[in-house]
Amino acid sequence: MSLQDRLLNSPGFRRQMHALTLESVRGSFANLKPPADAQPVSHDWQHLLLTASLMAQAPKERPQATALRIAHHCLNSTTNGTNHRVAAAIVLDLLTNSPSIKLAIEKNLLDEGFMERVPAPLRLDVFKRAAEFSVYRGDKVIHLNRFQKDVHNALESAECVSISAPTSAGKSFILENHVREYVTDSGKKNIVFVVPTRALIQQVETDLQSIFSDSSIKPIITSVPQLPPNWDQQSNILVYTQERLQWLMNDAPDEFKLDLLIIDEAQKVGDGARGVLLQQAIELATSRWTSCKVIFSSPMSSNPEMLFRHTGKTGVRVISELVTVNQNLIWVSQVPRDPKQWTAELCVHDGKSLLGTISLEQRPTDPRKRLAFIAQAMSDASGGTLIYASGQADAEKMAILLANSILEDVIDSGISDLIDLVAKTIHPKYALVSTLARGVAFHYGNIPLLIRTEIERLFKEGKIRYLVCTSTLIEGVNLPARSIFVRRPTKGPGRPMSEIDFWNMAGRAGRLGKEFQGNIICVDPDNWEEPPPQKRVRYKIERTLDKVTSQATSLINFIDSGKTMKGGPSKAELEHTLAYLFLQHSRHGSISKGPSAPECDLAILQQIDASLKSVSDKVTLPIEILTRNPGVNPLGQQSLLKYFLEYDDQATELIPTLPESDDAFTSYVRLLNRICTHLSGDPTQLSPYFAVLAINWMRGYPLSRIIADNIKYWGKHPEKKKTVPVIIRDSMRDVEEFARFKFVKYSACYVDILRFYFRTTGHAAHLGQIPDLNIWLEFGASQQTQISLMGIGLSRQTAISISELIPQHNMDRDAAIAWLKQLDCDSLDLSPIVIAELKKARSALL
Repeated sequence: MSLQDRLLNSPGFRRQMHALTLESVRGSFANLKPPADAQPVSHDWQHLLLTASLMAQAPKERPQATALRIAHHCLNSTTNGTNHRVAAAIVLDLLTNSPSIKLAIEKNLLDEGFMERVPAPLRLDVFKRAAEFSVYRGDKVIHLNRFQKDVHNALESAECVSISAPTSAGKSFILENHVREYVTDSGKKNIVFVVPTRALIQQVETDLQSIFSDSSIKPIITSVPQLPPNWDQQSNILVYTQERLQWLMNDAPDEFKLDLLIIDEAQKVGDGARGVLLQQAIELATSRWTSCKVIFSSPMSSNPEMLFRHTGKTGVRVISELVTVNQNLIWVSQVPRDPKQWTAELCVHDGKSLLGTISLEQRPTDPRKRLAFIAQAMSDASGGTLIYASGQADAEKMAILLANSILEDVIDSGISDLIDLVAKTIHPKYALVSTLARGVAFHYGNIPLLIRTEIERLFKEGKIRYLVCTSTLIEGVNLPARSIFVRRPTKGPGRPMSEIDFWNMAGRAGRLGKEFQGNIICVDPDNWEEPPPQKRVRYKIERTLDKVTSQATSLINFIDSGKTMKGGPSKAELEHTLAYLFLQHSRHGSISKGPSAPECDLAILQQIDASLKSVSDKVTLPIEILTRNPGVNPLGQQSLLKYFLEYDDQATELIPTLPESDDAFTSYVRLLNRICTHLSGDPTQLSPYFAVLAINWMRGYPLSRIIADNIKYWGKHPEKKKTVPVIIRDSMRDVEEFARFKFVKYSACYVDILRFYFRTTGHAAHLGQIPDLNIWLEFGASQQTQISLMGIGLSRQTAISISELIPQHNMDRDAAIAWLKQLDCDSLDLSPIVIAELKKARSALL
């Protein structure tokens, strides 16, 4: 047993730490009433700080958290003198926690010149640590923590690295810093930074632009899955989802070489159908560009090295339990027979300890009110309160409830500008319009990018006090908070949140550099389907591929059915797994011989192989076409080719028209019917609605116009009883999930097979007439000028707004940059938020 462990288990020290911890956490809640027997505690700071200096050097979470707790509570204690505060700062330095030292100075808890009071031997140690845990970025010194330094060292020598650490350890920062070093030191390089969702793309783009803001080297940073003009003349940083990485591999010329591939949130190889797609994209990229350096990042996994198997490389793993902020897990339960009185208990190492009671002003008569009223009672005017909602409708209703319980409007120009933009961009009756006025907002992935980004900015500045979030909070969106409130959380309808997702969400509690601690408050813990986890543990990364093949009967039945079935997430997992395994079977003769064979019994693999052999006998499409379209049933693709071969009308009738064409509606209804029949298995009854949606989206119509048209349609059918809030949510959902995802996937497959059909049947002359639907649908624009503007970092809303001022419809990236540089932004009659985005994008390009 280590010295730190012996100290942690010492009864005397445990009593001291228990009292200190309760005092520290109680100080976070102004409205918390301590127990009647709670007495002021006199702390032996000399002993505690000496112990903390030992704890701070341990690699494990518990001793580090103990050291951090002692240090920041010492700094916050009004009775402590300068010497104790300086000693606390030394503990923070031992933890390599420079943001907390800076925070203490900003809060006047520590003198800026505190080092002058440090004894010479200790000061020398501080200087040595500063040198050891610092790197240079240009002429700037960048301070790293222990974990970041370990990652930095690994990246200097290894060609494949997998890192895993808590959410707040600074993974993104060190990866983005490495990108800058890599580009600066290595000349022209091509880098792909893969993030799990579109919601994260702009965040990473913006962070990377900031990293290069003071650099003489200005790489192209873009999220458009088209190589920029003159891509071979400079470094390119491409921020993609796995789908966009697949498009790059489909269309990149042979001379394109990928030098660095970064996979953020790499544990998403286990996230349903898109997990299979991520795995396949990694394998295809690393097999095509064999010299490519690969970096994986995941939170708190026990086996990050398992990801190496998808690269064909050996690698180095970096695992850390670094603690940068204390995170308090608190259970809040109703006092029996008194719904307005609630007890708060702190989960500690060996159980729970009573913090005190909370009084509510109103009776919480339903589950939503229980969560909302507790959040209000345990928050204050400083903001930083996140509330987790299990769905979009629930998030909106929660925000409305909170807003209605606040009596005064927020007087702020930023809030007013956002209200105006929401009313114009979405709809005047969208719930955000009313809730924002009270400093309350909600946030989910289908909300337009520009509005989401502004919500996040105002929340970080404290102008939005309460932010109700859905599962976008789990997906890696950078929304650190002072406190997170949650009650019976689910991720998707009826699917309780997993322990992995719970801790990933909890990692947002505590804003490094803004607070020393954060709170995760679990309301009604005894009523959760499964009790909230009390102890953070590392989890094992499990691939969707292995989960699906472990249920071999369902997979084999799906393969043997020979049909493209309609279904939900489970069907999508089966379809993606079938498509992946079919390619492995085709390339290697058996899925057991592939580089990433499923982890199951050989007998099961042989049964799956037999079923795949029967599929292979029916498919004549070349493997190149199937590889370009992961996740699409090979039999469905073959069925579409058969339809083309038997088509007895003009072959050009199979080509989708341009969205502005007079006959676009007829053309896209037919296109959707073919996709439903052969590829997706969806019913064709909704094809007319989705055809109109896709056409208007590609024409660049504002979202507000699409929503208004849908409201007008439903207004003519009152018997169907669809309310305005539901129409707004459904419209945004259909844009994001159908136009920008499902239709993108299947229309790209349709176009690939159509091109193959034209090339092999004497219709090659028509190839040039086939449009690039996937790009147009993904970005909601069919004009190259608009796509180029989005490629330099502008949101769709802003790109479409200013494209109305540009006569040319086919400007490339360079022309768009030149136009933006000469634009007089202040002369535009546009939202201040749009103008701010234009100026920010222009600044990043200078």
